[in-house]
Amino acid sequence: MSQNIYQIKVTLQHSHPPIWRRIQVKGDINLGKLHDVLQIVMGWSNSHLYGFRVGRFCYGEPDPHFPDDTIDGRDIRLDKIVIEGDTFIYDYDFGDSWEHEIQIEKIFSAEPGARYPLCLAGERACPPEDCGGVPGYDYLLEALSDPANPKYAELLEWIDEDFDPEAFDPDAVNAALGSGEIAPIPPAPAYADEQLAQMGSAALLELMIHDEDRVPRNVIDECARRGDEMVELLRGLLSDADNWDDEATLGEWWRLLHAVMILGLIPSARAGLLLIDFMRSMSHADDHDLLDWLAGYWPAFFQNKPETVFSSLRDLCEDRSLDWYIRANATDAVIAAAQHRSESALEHALDWLARIAADEQEDWDLRLCCGNTLLNFPRARNRALLDDLAVRQSGWGVHFSADEVQKIYREMNEQPEWERFKNPWQFYDPEAIEHRRQRWSAETMVNKQDELDEADWIGADDVWAPYIREIPKIGRNDPCPCGSGKKYKKCCLQ
Repeated sequence: MSQNIYQIKVTLQHSHPPIWRRIQVKGDINLGKLHDVLQIVMGWSNSHLYGFRVGRFCYGEPDPHFPDDTIDGRDIRLDKIVIEGDTFIYDYDFGDSWEHEIQIEKIFSAEPGARYPLCLAGERACPPEDCGGVPGYDYLLEALSDPANPKYAELLEWIDEDFDPEAFDPDAVNAALGSGEIAPIPPAPAYADEQLAQMGSAALLELMIHDEDRVPRNVIDECARRGDEMVELLRGLLSDADNWDDEATLGEWWRLLHAVMILGLIPSARAGLLLIDFMRSMSHADDHDLLDWLAGYWPAFFQNKPETVFSSLRDLCEDRSLDWYIRANATDAVIAAAQHRSESALEHALDWLARIAADEQEDWDLRLCCGNTLLNFPRARNRALLDDLAVRQSGWGVHFSADEVQKIYREMNEQPEWERFKNPWQFYDPEAIEHRRQRWSAETMVNKQDELDEADWIGADDVWAPYIREIPKIGRNDPCPCGSGKKYKKCCLQ
């Protein structure tokens, strides 16, 4: 019996002119895999939560910490819930609220020899991640069209200089989907616990250079088991400037991430203080790429640390020589620890955070991040401050609106965001490792297609002079040319 193929039109709702794609997928695809396909065909970076709304049912990734009616999309096949002519909604990033209408245009039997999923057509580029939803994207395009706009220079630096809102390349999408030849992916490494126990601590860290982001969990656990002996070895990594240099290998860079994961498992003051030193080093090195991988998880890294560590963490939060982003992450860890300690400790910590949010000499982005955290713990004494911060935001990059403040104070629920990020060590789950391996392979295929397209253009027999890059093609681990401080793979490449 031949496989049924579903032809789908995906349209980003409220986009004018419309941003859309037409794709074909197998009918037995589960909704988790369909989400992966939609991320690629639209151009998103799979950096946020998602959900499907089909009739009165919601499908996605259930969160055990916030039980609701969400059904696990990985257990649901597309052909079991929709038929030809049906439409439903795919939500991505519940902060920016990107809503996509999914229309089942037709169902037919698979063509002999055809490979699916397949992108047939589409129009216009995917908006940049984290630009504030459709209203933010509209503002972004408007500001970039007017050099007199006060945000013009800032946004021009933030966005990829080659971004073209009218561009869409189905060939590159199909390469990423796997319709072209994909380079073989190395197998995930595996080590017996007994083997790891017999290895020296330095040898364990060397494994991380070789295995990069495919390090298995038992390697991390064995390192953490060695306690403060491992802390001192990791201190050497931190103090070695070569590990923070742009010339560091990819394996050396991943080892820094593993070092933070290990320190998060060691419940000593020395481990906590070294974590703080790592945060400072990330800021001084402008390594926002590393911070992006770890963002949201700092409360989990500090949850087992003694109370004596947190005065130093507060000092980091108040250090204006550091980047606002690392300071904002640190404030979450301070508030989370106070919440777990006692009600009185939480109230004192919230007052401390409110003072930062109210400080007119402080970094504006940090103040808004502090405001976001205060909204997770709505207190009457902070209402005027949060209303003031809300009304002073406009245009691109709004953190919270006056309506949101009003809604939160009406409901009075305490739901800190870090409750969703309790387990950073799921990074080492076999499924997570496999997902990253597939993503890197698809990304490599897109890069190869870009190089082929460029080569075709340069070799074309045309009266126009070909475009020649003024700088070499950016590799995915090179610093991003947009100036964000992130590596290219985690910034404009996405």
